Amino acid sequence: PRASSDLLSHLLDLSTPDHALPGDYAGHMLYEAGGYRWLCYPAGAVQCVLRVGHPRDLVLPHLRAMVLAAALPPSLDRILELGTGGGGLLRFFAAKRPRASITMDGLTYLSRKREPRDLILVDLFRGRTPPPALADAGTLATLRDRLAPGGAVAMNTLPPSRAALVDLLESVRGIFAGVGVISFPSQGNVVLVLRSETLPD
Repeated sequence: PRASSDLLSHLLDLSTPDHALPGDYAGHMLYEAGGYRWLCYPAGAVQCVLRVGHPRDLVLPHLRAMVLAAALPPSLDRILELGTGGGGLLRFFAAKRPRASITMDGLTYLSRKREPRDLILVDLFRGRTPPPALADAGTLATLRDRLAPGGAVAMNTLPPSRAALVDLLESVRGIFAGVGVISFPSQGNVVLVLRSETLPD
């Protein structure tokens, strides 16, 4: 397989009418070529990628990074996914943890439901912009409060600048005792792994 940054560039090059699949995708475009199927935002960024014939594979690097948080909780019986995107994380965990309870919803779920979760996956965007509430101390505190003991949050972010990343890290460090940062400079993604407890060395 190609390196992730090369693959994304290659898929954008292939995002032409010749490879477009018919259908209405709410302003997005769906393409298929070279063993991959991918969805593009109207602005031309790749939202999600699926390997045809291997739908449970996590193609995008930020998804593979988010899965690392699954190693932290003592159990993975209750998983909450905020922002389903192309369904990659759902397919992965449904295959790896078939007995786990997996709930998919949006950010308002946090205010409606209070059940503790072992793992919370946050990958919410409108285009390349996450909801402003994700940087809000109240929302971050609610995420923390929804974690079961030993649970973890994996949050995908796309800070528009280094200053924005510093501000976000300042916010999360005021709420979570454990903060891990995994950066993908070529894509712009920064994955945060968050816990009420400190992270292991």
